[in-house]
Amino acid sequence: MKKMKIFLSVLVLFSSFACKDFVSDVAPYTDRVNIDELNDQASVDFLINGLVNQLSLTVDRTFLTGDLLADQLIFDPRNTKATFLAYQVIDQGSPMDNNTENTQGFLNAQELRLMADTLVYKANNQIKFTDNNIKNRALYAGKFYSAFAYYLLGTYFGKDQVSGGAPINLSHFKSTTVLYQTAIDKWNEALNYTTNAYNIRLINSLIGRIYLFMGDYTNAAIYVAKGLISGDAPFVAQYNTLSDNYYRLNAGEVRVQCNVDPRFNTYVTNDPTEAARIQLKKSTFSGASLYSQIKYVLQPDNVTVTPIVIIDWQENNLMEAELAVRGNMAGNPVSLINAVRASRINPTTKLPVSSLSSSTAITLADPTTSTTYSIYVERDKELWLRGDRLIDERRFGKFHLQGMWEYLPIPYSEKIQNPYWNN
Repeated sequence: MKKMKIFLSVLVLFSSFACKDFVSDVAPYTDRVNIDELNDQASVDFLINGLVNQLSLTVDRTFLTGDLLADQLIFDPRNTKATFLAYQVIDQGSPMDNNTENTQGFLNAQELRLMADTLVYKANNQIKFTDNNIKNRALYAGKFYSAFAYYLLGTYFGKDQVSGGAPINLSHFKSTTVLYQTAIDKWNEALNYTTNAYNIRLINSLIGRIYLFMGDYTNAAIYVAKGLISGDAPFVAQYNTLSDNYYRLNAGEVRVQCNVDPRFNTYVTNDPTEAARIQLKKSTFSGASLYSQIKYVLQPDNVTVTPIVIIDWQENNLMEAELAVRGNMAGNPVSLINAVRASRINPTTKLPVSSLSSSTAITLADPTTSTTYSIYVERDKELWLRGDRLIDERRFGKFHLQGMWEYLPIPYSEKIQNPYWNN
């Protein structure tokens, strides 16, 4: 007993000094950098790489939960691997504001905004530049990624079932329209800091897409006409096994929490050439045939994971086709769609997706017949598992869960610290 008392006394004595003296004497972290120390020209590329990585972290979770809230992914209880009930409530149109699976994207987007705006502040106020090209690169990146954060917050989140938007930096609630206009303004400002032809076309496509989503087809046509063209590289979010994307982790190769809607198998069954862009496989659970995506997979190098395309020239073509159908832009919708289909080559058969007949009448969202075909269906196929379906369901008036959430909720953590979030 005496030895026990002595041991406890020493332990208490050690504990009383631990926080005061010992912890303060440890070596500084070697795996992180204080952003306040990054105030020189040589830090710019490091800060930009941080934005690139943060965008990828934001996109993967936001797009997957968006596709689950929409009708591209489903949580099927017959799948014995589907155990995350957090995904189930999203699929049912009742996402919870304390559910990490759908709120983390909001927090990531806000962090992306903060990081991007901080880079702009540093470039304008703290960093002493000897090379104006580096300063322009910093300002371009800061404006570009800040705009993208505003776009994501306005597109995917909302204060109730049908009111899209978000507060910014503990502000009052800002509607999707306000956030979209901010994104447009920032992307236009970014154009002041680049002469790169690809960057200019990329921003025009992104602005054109926002105007399309807003229903402002006149402005959409102006920007889409100057957007990405055939041969342009897609703008993507990159991943590897250390920073994997949620489609692979939770809707495919690693673990299938979310299956793809069976209509995608119907698309491929009806036209086998669609397998060039709709990559899925069948599994059987409890006698039921369920399908999972194999679009996002680990590459043969065992390091790289399929990137998520954020926007590409194929999407720009489909926007042109839609605007032509709406009467806001010149162009042949069938030819524009067929160019997209011809670019999607099956790696096994070496054949593209089949072309539409030149006599096909292209509609916006009418049911497909032997002589008609809709933009809505073509976007469903071409843009599958890229986060676009939720927006298309809303803007075409086809949301599949009437009266349920059409946006992911603002997180509870935001609500308890921001008294203005709903005003």
